[in-house]
Amino acid sequence: MINNKKKNIETLAEVFQICQNNAKATSIDSFLKESELSKLLSGSDLQRLIDGKACFSKETVMAVYGLLPLKLKFDDIELNLFPQTFYRLNHRAGKQDDVAVINISLAQANEVYQEQTIAKLKYVKENMSRLHHENDKAKNPQALKDAYRRYYQNLPEQEKKRRNEKRKLQMRQYREAHPETIQINNQKAKERLSKLSEIEKLNKKIQNRLRSKKYRETHKEEIAARNKLYLANLDPEIVKQRQQKYNQSEKRKESSKAYYEAHKQEIMQKAKNNPRTKINQQRYKAKKRFQERTGTKILSLLQALAEAKSR
Repeated sequence: MINNKKKNIETLAEVFQICQNNAKATSIDSFLKESELSKLLSGSDLQRLIDGKACFSKETVMAVYGLLPLKLKFDDIELNLFPQTFYRLNHRAGKQDDVAVINISLAQANEVYQEQTIAKLKYVKENMSRLHHENDKAKNPQALKDAYRRYYQNLPEQEKKRRNEKRKLQMRQYREAHPETIQINNQKAKERLSKLSEIEKLNKKIQNRLRSKKYRETHKEEIAARNKLYLANLDPEIVKQRQQKYNQSEKRKESSKAYYEAHKQEIMQKAKNNPRTKINQQRYKAKKRFQERTGTKILSLLQALAEAKSR
């Protein structure tokens, strides 16, 4: 039987083996009925195909293709089965020893061809580029990613910006149109994350932070401009209230304390080198002197004067 971990189809027999595996039918007869291959094949015909002992005539091969699924599902990937590939595999099978041509009624084959194959061939032709791209991506996803990355890096900055904006708009529209799908996908992502080991979780967290840091450094000006525009469109009073609320939160106090402890020497050195530090210290001393010494005397004198005037 076929190895579902393969990433290519090499024989005509493998096509029917994987089709039967995908269908998960309990018997050959039920598979033929569910796939409609019973219009052209018998149980013994299918068994000979699976055993690599049969092929089709040139007049009937495309009729059979019309009844097969376009996508063949392996364990890890899906591959599109093109008519040229199916025809080539059939031709190759016909050259093998002990392989016989299956006797299929030409009238019945022509009926299937008219009803199903023509529409399928039209669909494949109209979507040829996309279907080939799907196969390339399934067989070697990393190579395709690397090729696209090289292509993207050579684009002008204006084109990169245009593509990024278009992609963001498409994602926003998709999220708005499919909130249930987004929720399901988020739940699946959480489940996958929960199954990872602690080391894998930590590694994933580190990689995410590195990507975020790289993005912030690369798009520093763009992020600043976007944030500035966002704040400019907000009500100043709302911004002020949010900032006050955030500054008073326990999380803010904890993060500020943690930052100070981690950068204590650096902060002290900056304060020492700041020309305003001396001025602020003098103001602070004057304020404390007024509160503890001068202020009490002045307040006493003012109180005495007020009492004297009232007499």
